[in-house]
Amino acid sequence: MRNAKRARRVKHVLLLLVLAGIATIAVGALRPLFGAGEALTYESREARLGDISTHMSFGATISAKHSQTAMAMARTSVSEVYVATGQGVKTGDKLLKLENGSTYVSEIDGTVDEVAVSAGDAVWPGATLVQVCDFDGLQATLKVDEYDIHSISVGQKCTATVVSLGLSFETEIAHINRISSGGSVAYYTVTADIDAPDSVLPGMEATVAIPDGSVEGAVVLDMDALAFDEEGAYVLVRGAAGTYERKPVELGIDDGMAVEIVSGLEAGDTVYFADGAAEAEGGFSFGGIYKALFGETTVIRDRSETGGRSETGGPGDAIGGGETSGWNGRESD
Repeated sequence: MRNAKRARRVKHVLLLLVLAGIATIAVGALRPLFGAGEALTYESREARLGDISTHMSFGATISAKHSQTAMAMARTSVSEVYVATGQGVKTGDKLLKLENGSTYVSEIDGTVDEVAVSAGDAVWPGATLVQVCDFDGLQATLKVDEYDIHSISVGQKCTATVVSLGLSFETEIAHINRISSGGSVAYYTVTADIDAPDSVLPGMEATVAIPDGSVEGAVVLDMDALAFDEEGAYVLVRGAAGTYERKPVELGIDDGMAVEIVSGLEAGDTVYFADGAAEAEGGFSFGGIYKALFGETTVIRDRSETGGRSETGGPGDAIGGGETSGWNGRESD
């Protein structure tokens, strides 16, 4: 009988130890759920006077305005060659003569780029004989689709940049071919003449930037301070009670970084925008539950270049609801 009581006592002690261990583990696991809550973090931006310019940018290729490729028209052989590679020629200068009596002359002023045959060589229809190119008359050739072609006109100022060389040339649109190339979307060939050094060659990749709009001395604001809802753009401002309130703004042009404020703000006005979350002491947090179950990813943002100060608002700071959305703008000069 005494042994049975002793066995029950030992069993009770072991059960209490197991329960104490489970409680200790549970407290450690659930502590993050009751430790820290979350509060929105705000950054500020100031409206200011500034200039904004935008442009349309197109991919282009450098090409020669004038070139000539002399090709054989019949099966024969070369009788005489009158020029050499790199030689300058004028319109009408002889290039070569074939055994069938055909004589080829230069159709342009330029430079002999290649002599593909020698005297005595056999040739056949379509064979290349001599190439002549005017390397002083280069142009940037671009394709513009039907959605943008209405914004392009002959004489329009533009900047052509040779990508590999980093060279830019101020020029203007010289010609628009108004007969489109095929496809589901119509494309039109547009050219701009460039006065380029010898290092620029036909076939090089280029870009052409065409001014699209500009404002000077306007009220401008960094675009990350904007928010949008079904009624349009708005910003957050501090109300008399210290809460954040929505203020509608009318937008003008933007360059992808800053936007013109047509109405709603004056230069010097300060606006705010939510930027992530900061931890607040105490309280139960569903964020804590998520972190405890699945872990946490921390994103560090360098604010050293923003010039804005950070403010942290608690759950009592009203921001008027709504979600912020991104904004895509044109490229900047």
